[in-house]
Amino acid sequence: MKKFLLIMLSALMLPIFSVNASGKKDDKKSVGKKELREERRKEQHRKDSVSYVMAVRAVKSDSWVFSATSVTATGGPNVVVQPNVNFIKVDGKEMTFQTSTGFGGGPNNLGGITVRANVRDKVVSSDKHGDTTCSFRFSGTAINGKISITIPRNSSYAYAYINFDNGRALSMNGQVVPMAKAKMSVGSYVN
Repeated sequence: MKKFLLIMLSALMLPIFSVNASGKKDDKKSVGKKELREERRKEQHRKDSVSYVMAVRAVKSDSWVFSATSVTATGGPNVVVQPNVNFIKVDGKEMTFQTSTGFGGGPNNLGGITVRANVRDKVVSSDKHGDTTCSFRFSGTAINGKISITIPRNSSYAYAYINFDNGRALSMNGQVVPMAKAKMSVGSYVN
């Protein structure tokens, strides 16, 4: 009788111990997931910091490309675009601006326009938050205006605001990369 009670009691207690043990395993798994998530976040922050430093150095050395991932015209919708055919390229005192739908046709045979212009009045500055802004005027036979590109601190992304002299404006979101790392397809120039 005592053996029977002991067996029954241990059979009833077994699920309680197994539930408690599995709860500890879940806690270890969740702690592991949290640590893994935190480690991934730190790694992404390190990569973004390196990309930020490379972008700022490239802008200061006048050899860089802003590859746009989205474009917004004045009063228009935000359009996701291909970065290899939508860009602002600065090489010394010369700028190339290209925007394209990627469907073909158009003056540049890529579905958009590609123009050259001269860069002047360039100013690179950083604000108290560490964001870096590069502003300059550009003038060419087919295009004139002012560009302001802001690279937020410790970020690999940037945004550009282009104010054309004809009263139109264009906003672009994307990435600033050194000329050597840029991947772009340049169409036929208008000018």
